[in-house]
Amino acid sequence: MKNKNSNLEFILFIISIILIFVCKNVVGVITTIACLILSIRRVKKKNILTIISLIGSTLLLIFSIISLIVSLVVVNKLFNLIRDKDNAETSTEIVDSMREHLSSKYFPCSYQVVGFISSGWDHSYDLLNLSTTIDGVEKDFEVRRYKDKDGYKYCDSYFPLLIENEFRKFIKTYSDKYFNDNLVYTDLGENCIFGDFNNNSTLTDFLNYKDLNTTIVFVMVKESFNSIEEFNEQSKKLILDLEKINDKILPRVIYLDEKNYNNLSEENYTNYLADNKITEYNKWSLQKNDDEDKGNNE
Repeated sequence: MKNKNSNLEFILFIISIILIFVCKNVVGVITTIACLILSIRRVKKKNILTIISLIGSTLLLIFSIISLIVSLVVVNKLFNLIRDKDNAETSTEIVDSMREHLSSKYFPCSYQVVGFISSGWDHSYDLLNLSTTIDGVEKDFEVRRYKDKDGYKYCDSYFPLLIENEFRKFIKTYSDKYFNDNLVYTDLGENCIFGDFNNNSTLTDFLNYKDLNTTIVFVMVKESFNSIEEFNEQSKKLILDLEKINDKILPRVIYLDEKNYNNLSEENYTNYLADNKITEYNKWSLQKNDDEDKGNNE
């Protein structure tokens, strides 16, 4: 009997293991605490079973505490998921709110819904893809809905479509200063505009928009210079002019022979941005020239 009492802490340790890992019973935590207290009291006897019980019960208690914390976190997440699911908007409700955003800013606004993607792990906003026809040309645009602490905020790329033709004419007033035969194409669709833009907003409002994204301008030039150097020099002047208006404007000046230039259209001009061109001058070319000039001066 005396021997059994001397190994009581070890017996409690074995019982704790069985209760926690086999029976998955919370009583195992109580026996673990009892084992730990008894082991601490008897550890001075330097009994190997007592030391094993002390170390084992300590680890077992730490494991139990961690398991309890993890369980509470999981339960809390499940509760939040259930609550969010009950309060979640349907896709139809989200799309309706995004369409309401458009109608509140632009009237009339005729469009077709192309697709919808709700926010998730790959992006932080709801995305509504749409298309519209402006001056007989079909254009794609989008509405985004972001959630923040104050509710929801929206942006759209519809307004840039409204001023795109005016923007091109504006750019052409500059390109005409340096090139006799040139055509201007733009793609403003990457600009998703927040704020109070509407049908009455202007090109100036767009150019002064503080969150304007990089806006690429394609100036397609017909071959007419005696050398590439002459073309580059005029292109440099154009880029410097446009940079003064807004440094977010990114001009790409494409030099084409007469045949390719005459075949240009809204639908095919992108075919000449990588291939079928004589050369191109852009902001990177400008930067390269500046670096070369600095090197020569040094």
